Amino acid sequence: MHRRHFMAGLTAAPLLAAHGLAAAGNLYWKPFRDSDDIDLMSADTAWKSSFRRVPAAYDSEVAMRVPAGLRGTLYRNGPALMNLGGMRYRHWLDGDGMVHAFRLQDGKLVHRGRLVGTRKLQAETQAGKRLAPGFGTSLPGTAVRGPDDMNTANINTLLVGGELLALWEGGVPYALDTATLQTKGRKVFAPQTDKLPFSAHPRRDAAGHVWSFGYLPGAGALALYELDDRGALRRQAFVPTPNADMVHDFAMTERYLVFVLMPYRYQPRPDDPGLSFIGHYAWQAGQPGQVLVLDKADFSVVRRIDIPAIGVFHLGNAWEEGVGGNTLRFGTVSYDDFPDFMRRAGEVMDHALLAYPSTRWTEHEVDLAAGTVRSHSPLGGTVEFPRFDPRRTGRASRCVYLMGRHGGEGEVFGFNTVRRLDQRTAQVQEYRYGGNAIAEEHVFVPAPGGDAEERGWLVGTSYDWRQRRSTLSVFDAARVADGPLAQATLPYGLPLGLHGQFVAAAGG
Repeated sequence: MHRRHFMAGLTAAPLLAAHGLAAAGNLYWKPFRDSDDIDLMSADTAWKSSFRRVPAAYDSEVAMRVPAGLRGTLYRNGPALMNLGGMRYRHWLDGDGMVHAFRLQDGKLVHRGRLVGTRKLQAETQAGKRLAPGFGTSLPGTAVRGPDDMNTANINTLLVGGELLALWEGGVPYALDTATLQTKGRKVFAPQTDKLPFSAHPRRDAAGHVWSFGYLPGAGALALYELDDRGALRRQAFVPTPNADMVHDFAMTERYLVFVLMPYRYQPRPDDPGLSFIGHYAWQAGQPGQVLVLDKADFSVVRRIDIPAIGVFHLGNAWEEGVGGNTLRFGTVSYDDFPDFMRRAGEVMDHALLAYPSTRWTEHEVDLAAGTVRSHSPLGGTVEFPRFDPRRTGRASRCVYLMGRHGGEGEVFGFNTVRRLDQRTAQVQEYRYGGNAIAEEHVFVPAPGGDAEERGWLVGTSYDWRQRRSTLSVFDAARVADGPLAQATLPYGLPLGLHGQFVAAAGG
């Protein structure tokens, strides 16, 4: 597809917004009141309380007995600033992005957090008000002229070519200083990538190359990218892709790129320019999902395979098996009732005691020769945020690490359990943080020396909504059930975020 034709599809809508989570229906902004900020230590305000009076920056240092060999920084990103100019966003994923650095060094944890200085935030701060609708919050009387109007840079981080990037999905990344987290500016890999979407879930191959994609609602195409290990653009192309109106993640084998497409369709509403991004979407009941397999060598379509309708945002690892590598295996977190998940994700900043919707870890086997997909779910219980040993990307891996919720701990939105699933034996280990905790994604960190799978740690954060404090925990990845090897609690609570990456210290 020619770039001119692809770009024509961008003018009909806001250029892609944040995460794949959305609300059924439409939310309009609310005035900010002191009553919204009351310091109540109850489950009713558990999730929302983490966004109470978010400052522009955090800095602290606390003692921590860091395991030998674990040296480096966990960079995390997520929505943070909800209130501005007397108005409050109502959808969790609307918040302006904040990147955190958790540095493990010399027997201590040094934490720093900074709001990402996007063009959007700079313009709105100067104006003293919101100037455009958000991902899930409509703002009448405004309009979106391009991706910078909505780019909150609030989903993930990527370190490439010595630069730390804050990633969104609907526009270009923002480059940050790795030490201070000060925003350096928009990151445009090449002139032809300016204003195009760049995924918040890139994948890195064994050579250090970064593979990514971008989707634009209504355009019927995916933009594909390959960067070298220095962050320079090697290739960029467009692939016609019907049914790709919202694609949050993908998987990668040694030869293929694997996408799972949902029957979630963009329906433009030009009569309402202040409508939120997700206000333009509807779930197409009765329509199938699809597995799309592309050849990495030339981005050609290898297979498009219809599957039963699936709601999915996050994928695990993928790899090839069998004669000629004609069998592909990969995993997804699948939502049992996608519209219900959309509704709850959009209400969590307003309403209390919303249990996380039901999901399943689902493993898929693709027969490329026959054009079939077989799926099964070996793990019971709601889970999200799959992570695996990044050294195994594109190769067979044994373990996947997921966040879950122990059902006996109340109806608070979010997770409080870390799970390790052995995909060969279906055996599960888990550690429960407890009813007062909301645990965020935990990242696998390889131990230095060798590449034996599971030789490493899980590093992640959790938020105690009664104490209003955030804690960093370190687990032995092979012995999750034993509990944390080390923990450090910050003197404040952090806004609940999304994804992150661990960067080992030089010589670590």
